[in-house]
Amino acid sequence: MQILVRAGRADLSGAVAALRGAAPGLPHPALEQAALEHASFLEGLAADRDVLTRQALLIVREPGHGAGRPGGTAAGRALQRAGEAARLLGGADLQVQVLDGGQVTALLAACADPAAPPRPSGWAALPGRPVTSAGRPA
Repeated sequence: MQILVRAGRADLSGAVAALRGAAPGLPHPALEQAALEHASFLEGLAADRDVLTRQALLIVREPGHGAGRPGGTAAGRALQRAGEAARLLGGADLQVQVLDGGQVTALLAACADPAAPPRPSGWAALPGRPVTSAGRPA
């Protein structure tokens, strides 16, 4: 296993929109005012500074050989180890998500070019999948 901590730019627009959308439904005018002020604060913060997020990645790797050993295939063993780690870390109130091949491909692309805007789902081919003439995965 490997632990990788990465930083990236945070997009606060969703939080600002959620605060502004929820403010009118709050049970007290002071709460509504506080929500709107916080939305304005977040907008100003994003305009003045590069707001960063931190993401901790737990990478699980299994050698590809020995498929006949107890525990099944390498992919199965890695998935089992990732599930065990998720359960243990969940006990510490950490949010854990096991990624599939497409999510890992997108994450690796984001790590390689952190300044690039997020790409839409399905923009890159997974290993072993052909890329069509239009540049889209088949």
